Amino acid sequence: MERSALVPAVAVFAGVLVAGASLDVFFLRLEVEGHQRTGTELAQGSALAIEQEFARSLASASALGAMVEVGATDSQLDGVATRMLALNGGTANLQLARDGVISHLWPVRGNERALGLDLFNHALHGGYSRQVLETRRPLLYGPFELIQGGAGFALRVPVFVAGAGGERSWGLASAIVRLQGLLEHTRITRLLEAGYDYEISRELPGGGHPELLASSRTGGTRLEEPATDSIELPGQVWILGVAPRGGWKPSSSPVVFHVGVLLISLLAALLAYRILSLPETLRREVAARTAELEEAHREQRRAEEAQRHSQKLEAIGLLAGGVAHDFNNLLAGILGYADLLATEAKPGSIGEEAAQTISQAALRGAQLTRQLLAFARNGPQQQIDVDLHALVGEVTTLLARTLDKSVRIESHLDAPRHHVRGDPGQLQQVVLNLAVNARDAMPEGGLLTLASAVEDLDEESVTRGLVPGRYLVLSVTDTGVGIPKEHLDRIFEPFFTTKGEGHGTGLGLATVYGIVKGHHGSVRVYSEERVGSRFVVYLPLHDEPGAARAEQIETVPHGTGVVLVVDDEELVRRSAGRMLASLGYEPVLVSGGQEALDWLAARPAAPIAVVLDLVMPDMDGQACFRQLQARHPGLPVVVTSGFARNSGAQRLLDEGARVFVQKPYRTAELARALAAAIGGVKR
Repeated sequence: MERSALVPAVAVFAGVLVAGASLDVFFLRLEVEGHQRTGTELAQGSALAIEQEFARSLASASALGAMVEVGATDSQLDGVATRMLALNGGTANLQLARDGVISHLWPVRGNERALGLDLFNHALHGGYSRQVLETRRPLLYGPFELIQGGAGFALRVPVFVAGAGGERSWGLASAIVRLQGLLEHTRITRLLEAGYDYEISRELPGGGHPELLASSRTGGTRLEEPATDSIELPGQVWILGVAPRGGWKPSSSPVVFHVGVLLISLLAALLAYRILSLPETLRREVAARTAELEEAHREQRRAEEAQRHSQKLEAIGLLAGGVAHDFNNLLAGILGYADLLATEAKPGSIGEEAAQTISQAALRGAQLTRQLLAFARNGPQQQIDVDLHALVGEVTTLLARTLDKSVRIESHLDAPRHHVRGDPGQLQQVVLNLAVNARDAMPEGGLLTLASAVEDLDEESVTRGLVPGRYLVLSVTDTGVGIPKEHLDRIFEPFFTTKGEGHGTGLGLATVYGIVKGHHGSVRVYSEERVGSRFVVYLPLHDEPGAARAEQIETVPHGTGVVLVVDDEELVRRSAGRMLASLGYEPVLVSGGQEALDWLAARPAAPIAVVLDLVMPDMDGQACFRQLQARHPGLPVVVTSGFARNSGAQRLLDEGARVFVQKPYRTAELARALAAAIGGVKR
């Protein structure tokens, strides 16, 4: 026995025992921290669901108010309100109160007693309703006992209309949210299935202990040390708390673990004795092998982290694609009816102007959804002439309506030439992200300045990957808090943000950097704390489009015959039917693939063409197309989808479909697609 190796071996035995005990404590602490992380994530997800539910209710009330402002009829209001109630299951009912008296109500059944209620002179609602008009801001208040029973909240929005004497108060648009319906629709009760209790409380204006609104515990007992997340609502701040039903305490360590630690300690002591007994060369070899194993473990951890990051981006992409698809279906109906209104309106009339305004807004929304689809599917960007001054003008017009009045906007667009080559939707996103970032840097208000100039860069002045040439330079300057010097080198990194939790994703400036680099440009930042920041974007200047390159107005081809429209979205079907009728066709509208096949089976003659949606429940567009081809070979089919042209659409084109049209489409696009399909042209 080597006495020189025995003492160190005993020391190793004792050290491993101590390390095992420490590891036991560490794992127990990890278990508690894991519970707390899970609770925090559950609280954040549930809080976000509540915020989104109220945001949808606010959007519904605001939409009704906006329709009143533009003079919508009762039938139009009924249609929109019914559709929004169907989409927003958490909203119990929607109201319009002209001069404070409830004049419109959806649904009426069960709420008849609310019709004619004078909100301004009501003991409960009067003060809040008058406050909404005085502040001209949305307000949420409650809970209170609803007429139809149960506790609920009122979300009221001021409505002002333009008259001969200027703007005047019309009344209120409201969304009523039932508390129990809110909990069920946002699936907060699922927390109980996961073994967690929850409580929702509200901060009081004067401070003090928050008021309890809802709890999974009976008797109103509060949670002990819950994981919390705040819910920002109009005029209120709620707090959602989540805690395990059995508390945060860890489970006890199993006996197997203790026995394992003892065995490992003995093995470690024996191994230490063996190593210390070996020659020095063998010990060096063991040390080298240990180092290799540690490096392998580090590489494995880095690979796992990269995989988690990739999965997170993929999930974001899938969410963006789904939102864009659903929004494109809505825009398809809006654009279709806007085209019909423009066709029927008298030239120069308010109706024609309103239809054109709706079309422009819907087209801009379509551009934004194309960006979401490009992000979700890595689609190619457009390469067209873009007037950056016009684009900045659109963004500033939008910001002027949405920014706080304490933030002033000035534009100094002095560049004599202001056209670039690129994707207008992505470039608009650059300007909008920089402007919103500047707004967030000025919580107390300030000045936001957008300026343009033309600059020639030679070999000496070119930096950061730019090639010599003439550039259009756009600068976005704010008088905000500025950026600390230690953060300047990281602000364009994805997921890096200096904003507080819940106030930034860290993707805004990273997106700006990626888009500008994709347009062969560069973005730089200059900032000083408590003075402000200036972001400067360099984009290669493009020749102004001349008169010879002006687009010629294409004629809209008309036709005759039966056209079968297959789409599960009622709004899309109806608008497509109106478009086809205005083009001279006889539309037949069905809501699914099986219904289309049944209709064709009962008809002796096939239609001249089919407009087929690609994404439908039950039988999707691909299955329906293949059965159509089997029963009616050569039948012209126009494929449509709210998604971009992807592999699924391309497969149908390869199998015999004639044309692909992405939603939202306009009357002229549908007319040209049908003409090409009927004429046998593939696009």
